[in-house]
Amino acid sequence: MTTETSRNADYAPYGKGQLQQAPVPQAVHNLPGTVAASSSVSTSLIRTDGFALISAGLTMTQNGNCSVQRFLDDGGTQPQGAPVTAAVLANVAANLDILDGKPFSSFQLTVTNITGSTATISGFALLLQTGAANQIDTANDGSGAITAGGTAQTLFGGVVPSNGFYVCNPDATNDLWLALGATAAANGQGSIRVAANGGYYATEPGLKPWQPVSIVGAVTAQKFSAARW
Repeated sequence: MTTETSRNADYAPYGKGQLQQAPVPQAVHNLPGTVAASSSVSTSLIRTDGFALISAGLTMTQNGNCSVQRFLDDGGTQPQGAPVTAAVLANVAANLDILDGKPFSSFQLTVTNITGSTATISGFALLLQTGAANQIDTANDGSGAITAGGTAQTLFGGVVPSNGFYVCNPDATNDLWLALGATAAANGQGSIRVAANGGYYATEPGLKPWQPVSIVGAVTAQKFSAARW
């Protein structure tokens, strides 16, 4: 069963700027209130529609665990990695957060009772969020110089920026070229020009590089300013 979590056009992904989070009500998640001995229960398959973060909380009267399996598709057939699991201690509030930012389209939460007695679930809450509200990203400096003129190299020592990056070209006469999905080359396909004498490039909000950023300049030792976050 696939269940829509959005209620109207103000919800993600269309209203990401307006809506930060949405609680998933019982009528949507359909998690039973009890778990038989040595058994598991699961929510419905829930579509996320652009929400990237999941937080689940519950209290159970027996020891066990809860886990979330994410899927790349709406039908729950293509897993996004292994389930994320958290232990549940009897009568102690447990929390499971998924904040790694990996892409997924749907998910299912499972609660397991590992004891020989029936368990009761209370205080269950399931919250979806588009991103960390007022999140402050810590930038890492990646400024440097072209190692060999005309030869592409990677920015940030080959580290892929977690969120985005910028490059500024302080050289008075020589352009820089960079590429997010190819090897950078002057006037090359997939390359972006960062003009001489203060040219600047920064990724758009929501655009994350998917591989190391490539950069090339015409002159050995040509300086550039850069940071990733």
